Parts: sequence; C-alpha cells; structure tokens
Amino acid sequence: MKVFDMPGNNTNLVAEILAGITSFITMSYLLVECPALIVSKEVSQSTVYISFCIASFIGCVIMGLWAKQPFVVGPSIGLTAFFGATFINNSQYKYSTAMLFALFAGVLFFGLVISGVGNSLFYGVSGSMKNGISAGVGLYIALIGLKSAGLLSGESAGSWQIADLFYNKGNCGLVIVLTTGLIVIGLSKKISLPFPPLLGIAASGGAYFVCYRFLHILTPPERPKLNGNGKRFTEWFNECFFTNLRSGIDNVINAAGITTKTVLLLLIALLVWSVFNMTDSVGVTYAIAKNHGKFDDKGNFGGFKNTMLSSAASSLAGSFVGCPMLSVAPESVAGICAQGKSGLTAVTTGVLFLGA
Repeated sequence: MKVFDMPGNNTNLVAEILAGITSFITMSYLLVECPALIVSKEVSQSTVYISFCIASFIGCVIMGLWAKQPFVVGPSIGLTAFFGATFINNSQYKYSTAMLFALFAGVLFFGLVISGVGNSLFYGVSGSMKNGISAGVGLYIALIGLKSAGLLSGESAGSWQIADLFYNKGNCGLVIVLTTGLIVIGLSKKISLPFPPLLGIAASGGAYFVCYRFLHILTPPERPKLNGNGKRFTEWFNECFFTNLRSGIDNVINAAGITTKTVLLLLIALLVWSVFNMTDSVGVTYAIAKNHGKFDDKGNFGGFKNTMLSSAASSLAGSFVGCPMLSVAPESVAGICAQGKSGLTAVTTGVLFLGA
C-alpha cells in the first residue's frame, strides 16, 4: 500500500476501508436519484444505472490513484438534471446525441482545468463565494432529502409546501426516520464517537424497521425495477459503451436544418455545463479541504491541481460509458469525518460502486 502512503497520512488500512464504506453508503442514494432524471426511449433505466455505477468506479479510482486524496467522485444531481432537462426533455435530442454533447463538455472541462482556469477560481475567488457554492450544493441535497422524507409536498420545486403530517402516517414515519438519523449524527459528533455518518445511517435504518414492522406506518421500500443481470449488461454494452457516441456522431452529421443560432445555443449550453461542473468541484473541494486540515500555513492546498484534473478526467471517461458528467461529491466529507485520509478511501468507494 505504498502508493497511498498511509503512514505519512497517519492512517491505516482498516480506517481507510471503513471511511470508503461510509462515503459509499452516504452517496449511494445517487444511484436511485440520478438515473430517474434521465428519461429517454433510447435507453433503459437499468442501463443508465449501470453506466453511473461504472463511471463512479472509474472516477473514484482515478481520484485515489492520481490525486491520492480521500475525495470521492460521483454523479452530480444538478448536472444530471441539467442534462436530462436541457438536452433530452426540452431540446428533444436523442440520448446518444446528448451523450456526444456530454463528451464535448468533458473535453471543455478538462481544457479549462489544464489551462489554469480552475486554479484561478480556487485562489482568485473569495472564500465566501467558494463556501457559498458548497453550501448551495448541500442545501439542494437537503431539499431533496426533505422532499423524499415527506416534509415537503408538491409535484415540482415551485409548488412545494410543508406537508400535513397529521393526516399522513407514511410521511410521519419517514420524518421519524430522518430525524432519528440526524439526531444520532449530531450526538455522535458532540461526544466524539467514531463514524458519525455511518452511525446515523444505521440508526435511520433501525427506525425504518421499527416504523414498518411494529408501528405499521411505513411500507417496505420499493426495489429498483431492473432486468436480469445478463440482459442488463448486454443492454448497457449495446446502448452505452461507445455505441452512444458513434450514434450521436451519425445523428449530428445527418441532422438537417442546423442553423447558426442552434450552434451558438449549443455552445453556450456546453460552456455553462462545463463551468458549472468546474465551479461545483472547486467549491466542494475548497470547503472540504479548508475544514479538514488540507491547507498549509501559507493557505495553499497542494493536492488541488491533481484533484481537479482527476475530476475532469473522470467526467471525460464517464461519457464513454454513458454517464453525463461526474464531479467531486460533497458526500466526501462523510468519509473524511470517518478518518479517511488517503486515496484508498476513494478507491474503496469506487470498488463498492462497481459492486453495486
């Protein structure tokens, strides 16, 4: 394990593996949330699921072996929603064409990082703005959690309102599950117990079991409706592994009526997509590095460049296997709080994504 320099990082094999497990469990909800945001007749949900698993594995391994940081890489809810809404739902592009655009955005993201734009953002933008990016991502995830737990009701973000828990026992049960986990995490951190996020998740699972088995206010969780393993991987290989890029190229070449306005709008969308991913990764990386002792006495984070390059390379590689774009996940903080200090944390999380 010399590649991870565990003695130099003041850590050990067991701590790193447990930290990687913590990161994976904390962010595994993305494997349910993100594929649901991509609705296309050209690709099945199970295929998208496999794409996200394999892409996250690639991203985490790149981060662990290249940047040697405990940050984990995974699908971004915001970027996936942008991909699904802008390129598939609103623009009516085929999935294969949209994935070709994802490749272009990945190349642009990598170019921005190589050219030093990412470094300029990291050290040139004010700390309050970088913290604001990370806080905004966290609040967005929290909003999804509140909606999933039944505290908010409504069909879309503009119509969400506080739910009536008195007349809905199911929502009440989910709120119990949510608050149990949050209380356990808070108390665990207060009294310095190890692995607070993992303990909170375990407590939430226990609360769900009690509410379902004894209080009868929750139903069993729905299992993902996926096809058989053999068929799933055949579909993924045919629909996503390089095939989508070749089909996307054919769609673009054979497309009729492409105007200057269409090209300009597409370029603007790709630029927004790339810059969004870069600022997302910069903000999350800054917040985690600052709050977990990654900065030196001069206020520099030596691993920043390789961290951003790893994130950009992961996005580029992910487009080949059918994942729109990857970024440094804010859930990385869960593994770092669980004493993850080296790249082995990220690699462990990646292996678990592959197992998923």
